[in-house]
Amino acid sequence: MLLLLMLVVVVGAVQSSAKTDIKPPYDCHPFYYTIPECVDHPDGYGCECGPGFHWNTYMCMSSAIDSRFEYKAQTPARYTLLLGKAFPKLDDFTIAFWMNVSDPLHPGTILSYKHGDTENLLRMMSGPTLQFEIWGQREDTEIILDPHVWYHIMWTWTSSNGRWTLFLNGESRHRGVMDKVLRPVPLGGEFVLGQSSRPKDKVLFNVTYGLDGDLAHLNIWDYTMEEPELKQIIASCKFMYCGNAVEWVEFRSGTRGAMKMRWPSGVLTGECFTEKIAAETCDNFCSDLIGAQCNRETVENIEWTRTKAEKNISIVCPGQEAAEKKNLTVDYATRACRLQENDNNGIWDIPHIDDCISEDLMDLKREFNEFTTSGINEMSVLELAFKLLNHTEDHTYLNPIDIASVIDLIEILVKTQGVTPRTITWREGGSTYARTDEIYPTFDQTQTFCQILASVVDNLLNSKNEKGWNATQPSGVEGDNLMKVMHDFADVISRSLVFHVIDGIKTYREAFIRVFKSNIEFKIETHWIEKFNGILFPDSYDFKSDTLKFEDGSVRIQGDAFLTQNASQLPVFIGISAFRYPTLARVLPGQAVKSRRKDDWVNTPIVALFTHMGDLSLSQNLTSPIIIDLPFLDTFNISNPDCVRLNHRNRTRKWTWTRSNCEVLEYRPQSVMCACSVPGVFAVTTDMFNENWDKGDKRPELMNFASYIGCTVSATLCLLSVLIHVYVKTSSTTASLHKNLCLSVMFAQMVFMFGIDRYDQPVVCQVFAILLHYFFLATYSWLMNEAFNLYIVITYSAHNQGELTDSGSLVRYYVLGWVIPAVLVGAFVGSHSDNYYAPDMCWIAWEHFWLFIGPAVGVLAINILVLIFTAKEHNENSYTKSEKTNKVILIHMKGVWTQLILNTVCWSFAFISIKMVDTILKYLFAMFNFLQGAFFVVFFVLLHEEVRAVLKNRQKKKALTTQGFEYNDDHSLDSLASCSVLDKEACVEAVPLDPKPVRRRELIQRKQKSHIEASSDEGSDCEMITSV
Repeated sequence: MLLLLMLVVVVGAVQSSAKTDIKPPYDCHPFYYTIPECVDHPDGYGCECGPGFHWNTYMCMSSAIDSRFEYKAQTPARYTLLLGKAFPKLDDFTIAFWMNVSDPLHPGTILSYKHGDTENLLRMMSGPTLQFEIWGQREDTEIILDPHVWYHIMWTWTSSNGRWTLFLNGESRHRGVMDKVLRPVPLGGEFVLGQSSRPKDKVLFNVTYGLDGDLAHLNIWDYTMEEPELKQIIASCKFMYCGNAVEWVEFRSGTRGAMKMRWPSGVLTGECFTEKIAAETCDNFCSDLIGAQCNRETVENIEWTRTKAEKNISIVCPGQEAAEKKNLTVDYATRACRLQENDNNGIWDIPHIDDCISEDLMDLKREFNEFTTSGINEMSVLELAFKLLNHTEDHTYLNPIDIASVIDLIEILVKTQGVTPRTITWREGGSTYARTDEIYPTFDQTQTFCQILASVVDNLLNSKNEKGWNATQPSGVEGDNLMKVMHDFADVISRSLVFHVIDGIKTYREAFIRVFKSNIEFKIETHWIEKFNGILFPDSYDFKSDTLKFEDGSVRIQGDAFLTQNASQLPVFIGISAFRYPTLARVLPGQAVKSRRKDDWVNTPIVALFTHMGDLSLSQNLTSPIIIDLPFLDTFNISNPDCVRLNHRNRTRKWTWTRSNCEVLEYRPQSVMCACSVPGVFAVTTDMFNENWDKGDKRPELMNFASYIGCTVSATLCLLSVLIHVYVKTSSTTASLHKNLCLSVMFAQMVFMFGIDRYDQPVVCQVFAILLHYFFLATYSWLMNEAFNLYIVITYSAHNQGELTDSGSLVRYYVLGWVIPAVLVGAFVGSHSDNYYAPDMCWIAWEHFWLFIGPAVGVLAINILVLIFTAKEHNENSYTKSEKTNKVILIHMKGVWTQLILNTVCWSFAFISIKMVDTILKYLFAMFNFLQGAFFVVFFVLLHEEVRAVLKNRQKKKALTTQGFEYNDDHSLDSLASCSVLDKEACVEAVPLDPKPVRRRELIQRKQKSHIEASSDEGSDCEMITSV
């Protein structure tokens, strides 16, 4: 009971506090205004209002409050009665409402009041002009309302002197006195909206005077409202006001007839308040109710959870979460949440993260801090820089706080290179003189410093630290910090070089710095503004370095870039710095590293170009844009390239890649050319749309189940064809060509099936890429051999007198089929060894596509020409051959044409299906693979003349042997090779069989009889010898 009483007191206090802002005496119906339920979210309190209610920055308000009534002046009558309460007695009143009319000239009644026998004691009319009456006194304002326009109307009247005022849209339009009857509005009459009062003893209203329009937010007060309060009500979009005599919501239960109620009312357009304001007001409301807290926040690569004010929080250091789960000793970062003075809000203190920094790096950080407080010496700076360099070389940073600490130390080093003023004094002639000199490092010291710092950044961006970079929170924040530090570095070094030129130590052509490392490349140059011709990075001079690669992209600023600037303000010497980061995209990815989104990923190296003009900043965009040419890091199924510029983080904004001031000039398959009108850090983002795309986990699926089935079936049928030829011991040249073609197709399918996606094993992948290229060309070469052989056989058989066999030497065919493709592939690999291989599959690189397709297209063209000439030759000489021979030729020609077409279609779908990831393409590839193998068996085995002849010969022998006949075959299978390739079957049929075959039983009887006769003869001789 005590707890409930305390809750009521708190709620009452909060409600009173809330209503202080909305100015009493508004005491609105509690059913429509309620206290929200405060829910503690990580980012602040949330106000849950329940169904039909919403938070309006003060409390939960019913959505029905902002509603309107729609009236029509037609039968049945539409009207609204005040029910549930008696109309109060009013000595003074203020009636305010919103209204729009459909027909301004219609004499519609806005409201009317009847008391006893007095009809229309109080009435307002909307047309043909706005008018009102009280106690029989009528006033015509002569105001004509526009149709379908919302007006706010307020009428005030006092019974003491009859003074009235009419306000339209917050402005006083008419004033006057209606003092013929100075009596209050009596209690308990019938108050109606939308109709004039009903006559005595009548139930129905006269629809002739019905309102034709919409009415909203009609409230009645028992006092005359002043203009300031009225303006506040009109401007309020939160509707935290109501009449103390009659409230708008009290009319809801009195609607009658075919009228409609709609919400929102639509009287106010635009956004009332932003989501941010709603969240802040809710948080303040609940903080007063429950207690202040500090919201969740990510600072120093640690997510600090929501914490109550005047409390401390401890978070396990990044990278030690696994050790904590094993109950091992871990380190903690701590932070305090304070209660903000003069405001009931929580505010975070600076976090303490020193315990999360590795011990040796913390020692180095202390040494840096001591150095900055004790004074700067250039030799000491270089000594500290070398220590930092050694640390980055010897350590791997798995903790994002260590990476942030290294960037902080780089920033300290950069600040030491600034030009600092120093006062020099001397005495001369008894007087003391002084002047201020600019102190800056020597040119050699600057060069050494740049080399060291570039090496530190190069080590920091090394892939060994990728885990630490990926753990930064929010993603990419430390990459953004590094870019800001490098911009400061370029500015400091450029200032130093300009001072070297001004002091005559170096000419402006000599004042430059060039440093090229694996992960960072830059140059900083000094230019005379009058002879500035622009710069390109990298240029031909830069490419003398062995480490630079042209394909990593370029950035160029043109000579007329500063024409739009105020020439009188430009310095004599300016600095231009250009940077290129080949691997920085993984540090500034555009999306959270673990995000599953596929749009707007940084997909190129990152470049930067800055102009350095002392304290002068560019007043407007460059005259000619900066031209950036960047290659894609991943070309697989990408889309929607955008040229973007880095927008650095500040107190109110997170770092982002922005498209402002940049545009795409040219989109090529492998790269993009951009134009940006302001200096900065640039990259290109693309959408990585691909149904199998998975950031960092796996590559796209190049083969699916259907692909493997298709390749397996094709290779199996080819192998079956070879085995059948070997089994029947075919020995013709044509059969040998068939077997080699089968082997080339089989090996090509197997290499494609087992090797196309072995990209996780680079050496194995390269071997498979070479083998795939080789067997691909070998397949077309053996198809060319088939065409040549067919042409030779037909031509020789037509023009030679004697019968020509095709059992000649196969050496020429082996050279064309196996050796020539090997020579071509070897030449291609040797001449393009650096960029021959594709990065995303075990195939040739896309830029060398024609090395793969070109030779095959050439061989395909030769095949087609030879087959055309073969068809022509056969057509001209077919009459010289038998019908059976012509049939064999046609079968052979169909087989070669079929394989040529199917092989081309199969390989086309093979490469389309892996470059455009789509399931349908893979099924088509599998289907054509199956057809290729099936037609191989049909044309080169089942319909092959030599195989058919041998099988028919064996079938005859088996039939005769089964019937008991002796089959004496004096012809071996090898003897078939001596026949013409076009007449094999005829040769087999010409093998003579015994015209009178002898059954085996008779043959056995004859042998036994001859044996007995021989034995009897031998016995007679013995007897003769014995007798002698």
